[in-house]
Amino acid sequence: MTNWKEYNQTIVILTLLICAFCLRFFPIQTGYHYWDESVYLQHSEILADERENNYDEFDIRPPLFFVFLASIQIFTDSLILFHFFVALISTFTVFMLYRLGRELFNYRTGILSASTFAVTPISVSIANELLADSLVTLTWVITCYLYVKFEETESQKILFLIGITTSLAILAKFTSLLLIPILGFLIIQEDKLSNLINLEHLKRQLFMRRNFIFLTSLVVGLSPYLGWNMINYGNLIHSFINGLNASGTPTPITKYLENIFVLLPISFLGLSVLASLKEPGAILDKIKKLKIPLSFSIPLVIALHILSHKEPRYMLPAIPFLILSISFIISDATKNLNKRIFNFILLTTILMAFIVSPISLPNLDEPNKLTTDWNPEYQKSATWIKENYGQNTTLYTSIRYPPLAYYSRLPTEKVWGERSYKKVNMSKGDLIYYTEESPFKHPKKSYLEGKDFKKVKEFGGFIYIYEYTG
Repeated sequence: MTNWKEYNQTIVILTLLICAFCLRFFPIQTGYHYWDESVYLQHSEILADERENNYDEFDIRPPLFFVFLASIQIFTDSLILFHFFVALISTFTVFMLYRLGRELFNYRTGILSASTFAVTPISVSIANELLADSLVTLTWVITCYLYVKFEETESQKILFLIGITTSLAILAKFTSLLLIPILGFLIIQEDKLSNLINLEHLKRQLFMRRNFIFLTSLVVGLSPYLGWNMINYGNLIHSFINGLNASGTPTPITKYLENIFVLLPISFLGLSVLASLKEPGAILDKIKKLKIPLSFSIPLVIALHILSHKEPRYMLPAIPFLILSISFIISDATKNLNKRIFNFILLTTILMAFIVSPISLPNLDEPNKLTTDWNPEYQKSATWIKENYGQNTTLYTSIRYPPLAYYSRLPTEKVWGERSYKKVNMSKGDLIYYTEESPFKHPKKSYLEGKDFKKVKEFGGFIYIYEYTG
């Protein structure tokens, strides 16, 4: 009976993983790649020696994702293969979330949380793009899973691995530095509040062997990148400082609440907690059981609201843990429900997701509408520049410099402000890319229409290419 039960569970999870992968891999986005995607592609091609370095952001971008792409590109330059591995990474996150839910709670919670995350629109949509967010999310889930195993076994080997996966999460995205205080809190946690207030006791906890092992493995994982920073910039944490300070366009604190793909998991968590109030003392009991997933999600949700630039995809690493919390509460509330009914609801959810999810996905030639305001004229203009100008021409722009650099292959300089343009020592034949859609209205059009410039091309009535003639 047990073998038959395990066989059925294996079939369910394999079916779920195949469905999750198909949702993430198709349609294959082989068209125009936008902003962050073009940066990662640019960096991977530079590292794989596939192009000259005409533009880079090595000093602000964590390296793990584009090093991963470059390791593939050494063998084959295939966008389809890139997307295949990103879809695979996101699918493996679904599996690890299932393992985490099963390890932390039970099979029902594991399969419910994995199924929900597998069909969550933002998870599916981001996995269809060449972005680091899917890789970051996987490292967070693996780190949490290892911590759960450490709590069970107190194995020093597992603790060492936690430090390594934490360093990989940081090298995938600098906001993962938040994992250090999260894990620090969990590792030195005490059931008694008085022990946390007691400074002498806390000091003893901080200098325990397990903390030393965690910090040592963390440094080991980060040391190659720290050394690279020291060699190139003379400062171990140069890229960390630049990356965390490189905020984009300021966005309001309500940004995440405006997007249904992020709002839904948070809303369901609140509704699930309210639903659990039917039992006396249930909410406190559930919060204790949800200590780990909430520790891995709530601090990140709060921190992301503080950052000046906000995009829905930044929330992705927190979503598996919010979904896990929801799934546990729902699973606990329906524990007396007939298994056949539960399995029917689960199967119906997956099938409905297959019908609904493609609506939220981008078209083949367009990137994700969740993260961009893409227009085909941008690609056309970059391609035209590539076809009509050579490497001796420098392209100056205040907007969309990563995709322009990637697709035009010209040396590209980002210049902000009217005065900055006037300070640039342009050579005859250099180009200025001007678009009326840019929030940065510089240089002014009147400056470009002066005697030192001539308009050489126009795209869509809002993009203008000017050539320096002075």
